[in-house]
Order: sequence, then structure tokens, then C-alpha cells
Amino acid sequence: MIHANDFQQGAFPNTLNSTAEDWPESGLDGHGHSLAEHADIQHGDHENFEEENPKLAAVLGFLVPSFLVMAAIGLISSWNLYAAAAVYAMAFSALAWWRLHLAMALTVAMVPFQQDLGGLPLKMGIAEVNLFLLVPNLMLVLLRLPISWRLIIPPALYLLFCAVATLGRIDGAAIKSILQMVLYLILAVGVFAQVRRNPAQMMWCFDCLVVVMTCFAVVGLATNFQAMGIHKNGWGASLSLGLIVAFELWQSTTEKKRKRWLLASVGILSIALVLTVSRGSWLAAMTGIGTLLMLRRDWSTLWMLARAVVPLLIIGWMLLPENLQEYAVGFDSSRVNISARWESIQFTIDVWKQSPIMGSGVGLRKEFDATNVVMLVLAETGIIGLFLFLLIHANVAWFVWKSHGRLSPQSMAFSCVALGGALVFARLAHGCVDHYWSRGAILAAWAAAGMAVAAARSRKVLPNELLGK
Repeated sequence: MIHANDFQQGAFPNTLNSTAEDWPESGLDGHGHSLAEHADIQHGDHENFEEENPKLAAVLGFLVPSFLVMAAIGLISSWNLYAAAAVYAMAFSALAWWRLHLAMALTVAMVPFQQDLGGLPLKMGIAEVNLFLLVPNLMLVLLRLPISWRLIIPPALYLLFCAVATLGRIDGAAIKSILQMVLYLILAVGVFAQVRRNPAQMMWCFDCLVVVMTCFAVVGLATNFQAMGIHKNGWGASLSLGLIVAFELWQSTTEKKRKRWLLASVGILSIALVLTVSRGSWLAAMTGIGTLLMLRRDWSTLWMLARAVVPLLIIGWMLLPENLQEYAVGFDSSRVNISARWESIQFTIDVWKQSPIMGSGVGLRKEFDATNVVMLVLAETGIIGLFLFLLIHANVAWFVWKSHGRLSPQSMAFSCVALGGALVFARLAHGCVDHYWSRGAILAAWAAAGMAVAAARSRKVLPNELLGK
């Protein structure tokens, strides 16, 4: 049971456009409801569902997982694709209504599986499909809750300008590109920000992600990253994401058993990430972990981790063949991959010069190997579009920095807020040397940004170790 004295100084109330100072000292909102009553009214959730409907809860508890497994088998076997998809959609929607935090966790945990399911207007993996199935929950919540305009305005302005810059040059590639951006910048953030729960339930997403990523790393190590038809950079993007999350969870918990298994996950993910020889993913991992360290400033914990992980990284490096070691540290422009990136940058500069203010319109990314998101945005939408794109990230940085100082470093809410910033900027760093708008890791990054907002505004600020008990 959470009481009012469990609240932490500086924790936000449960509206997206207000801060702790906006509440009267009496503990009542403007309508005479207590903080707890206000939050329960706004949540409109089903926390007492099992007590009120025990038989239905038992039936759902059996049928939902069964249908999910059955549909998953159908999707990869001889079932008709659309029949299996229909069964999966119904089962997942039932799960979202019955146990929303589990549906959200399943969505985030599926991001490593980047394969295109096919048969859809956009190329989407299972995580993107799950996200679309969560949209009805967002629509229901929006009927009761205020919208976070601080969260919505920057991406909305950017997308509006993208549409304007593309007028007169609209084709299939442009439409798909805009829908792709809406999927991540609007839906992923909106679903995970507006459907608010306490931080303990949000942490399910990160815990499940670490478990799946650790298993994913083991499979990659066992198959030399040749399984599932995923490119090495795709493996690296997922593993760097998992490493950042595992590192933050390890830093934040004080429960010994939980700390040990998280340390094991950090070690496995670190070795696997080194062996992918994905330098963009290395950069992403360093950016994300650097962001977490800047927010926490806990250098003693970093030294403890370094003593355990650095030897593993050295072992991983020694296991690499000599030619891959040379590849990893070589940046000679005569190398095919390096020259291709320089050619990509030069191509975007040439396109940008034709229209420096408005750009050439979105959809250009479908015409060449777009391995630098900053130059891509400049070419597609010009100087104005690049400013708006960077404004989105500046908005995330401002929110994370403003929020983290009001939360205890050992609280789950702090971890959610910190990971929101770390994953978004890790993805941006990775996108400067590789593809940014690709399935998988980007969904988890912007979902984490949404959870950062939800956690900072939550009424329940709990110590991180409680999740492990």
C-alpha cells in the first residue's frame, strides 16, 4: 500500500502539464479530490479487476497467453498469415486490456526481432505491430487526460514541416517515410507516456528487455551472429540498447540477487557487442552509458563495474580474428564501408545545395544508403527541418535534466527518466554513422522517452530494489 508519506519531494502529480508546486498544500486538487483519488480517476485502470471478476480473470489468464503462443506458431508455420495475425491481434488486445503493463513490456521486449512480417503497407516487425495494437488504449486515455503539449509540439512541428517540404513531390516513398516517423515520434511516445502506471509497472518493460536481450546475445554468440537473417549492425543496435538498460538497472538496484544477475547480463551483452564489430553500436553504447553517468555522477559504482567488465571486453577483443581487429580500428577512406559513408554525406550535401531552406522533401532516404541522420534531415527538409529535428532532442534533454534532479537516484522513476534520455541520445549517435529510421531499437528509444514522462509524473515513486523482491 502506498501512502502519502511515501511520496518523494519533487515527484510530479499525475497530469502532464503541471508540476509538484501546482498542487495546494492541502493535498487536494482543484476539484476537491485527494492526490490518490485524482490519480485513480485519471488512470481509469483495472487494478482491482481480479477481485471484482475472479472467474473472468482466470479465463483470460489462461486464454490470452495460449492464443499469443498459438498465433506466434501460426505466423511462422503453414497457417494463413492473416488468420494467424487476426488471432494474435485479438489475444494481444485482450492482454492490453487485462494487463496493460505486460502488453507494453511485450512490445518493448520484441524490438530485437527486426524481421519484416510482410503483408502490411509499411515494413514492420512484431514490436511495431504490437505498438499499433496499443493505440486504442491511447485513444481511450486521451478522452480523459490532458495532452502533454511540451511533448507533442516539437515532433508535430517537425512532421508538419516535413509534409510542407514534400508538397508537389509526394510519392509512395514520401508517404511511407512520414508514416514511419509518425510511428516512432508520435505513437511510441504517446502510447507509453499517456497510458500511465506506477514506475514499478513501467520497469517491467526494461526488465523484460534485458532478459530478452541477454538471450539474444547468447544466440548471437553461439551462431556467430548469423541467425535470423539480421545484419551485424542490427545485432549491434539491439545489443547496445540492452547494455545501456542493463547498466542502469544494475546501477540503481541495491538488492543483491538482482544486482548479480544484472551484472551477468552486462558482461554477456558487453562481450557480444564487441564481437559484432559494429562500431556505430559501440558509439551508441558509450553515448548512452555516458548520459547515465552524467545524470548519476556515481563514479565509485562505475569503477566497480569496470573491474568486472573490462577484463571481459579484453577477452572479447582477443577472440576477434586479426582482420576484424584491423577492420574495427581502421578508418582509411579507401575501405569500402568508409568510402560509402563519405559518398553518402557528399550526396546529401549536393542535394541540400539545391534547396538549402526547405530541402528536397522526405522520401530521399529510400533512394540511397542513408547512414547519417543529420545530413539526411538537412537534405530532406533543409535548415529549418534540421533545426526542428534537433529541437525534438533538445526538448528530451531539457525534460530529463529538469526531472532527474527531483527524484532519488535509487527510485524506479529516476531509472525511467534517465533511460529515456540515454536511449534517445544513444540512438541519435548511432544514426550519425548508420541507419536511424530502421525497425527495432528506435521504437524502444522513443518508448523510453514516453515512459520518462510517465514516470516523472507518477504518484508512485518506489525504490528500485522493490521490484526484485
